[in-house]
Amino acid sequence: PFLPLPDVLGDFSEDTGIPTGLLVFFFVAPFITVLALFFAMAASPALCRVLVRTLLFFVPSLFKAPVESLMLRFLEGLASLRSPRRFLAALALTFPVWLAEGSMYSLIGYGFNLDQPFHAMLLTTSTSNLATSLPSTAGGVGPFEYATRLTLEGLNVTAELAAAFAIAVHAALLVP
Repeated sequence: PFLPLPDVLGDFSEDTGIPTGLLVFFFVAPFITVLALFFAMAASPALCRVLVRTLLFFVPSLFKAPVESLMLRFLEGLASLRSPRRFLAALALTFPVWLAEGSMYSLIGYGFNLDQPFHAMLLTTSTSNLATSLPSTAGGVGPFEYATRLTLEGLNVTAELAAAFAIAVHAALLVP
């Protein structure tokens, strides 16, 4: 299997006595809640400003201006969620990009004889790209490789092979 989540959840459910369905709910609910919060924030810019001002209360005065600017810019980015047409257009335009990048990961993976299915490479693509959102060096060097290696290790690839693959994929992304 891709990831042995049913086995892990089943074992955890047996050990704790918590029903599997309830465990799935507790794992999925936070993500759905945050997504719903993003849509709600996009729908009500005035509410967002109130939220920003409330959160700024806890920020030291030295950092209030830059944090406020960062938060407001983030909220401006959510504006695309207000229009279903724009949202669907963005989704339609990014889908081929993700498929192309996942295909590149797969092709390089074949070169490394990783023997992983395409959806495993899409997961690796997602985690490595999310890791680059962490503050780090230019090009995301470090977090990218770490996330890629950890993801592949979770898919039963040896640490050495996963690290070599991560470096090769990142070079293929950055060099051109």
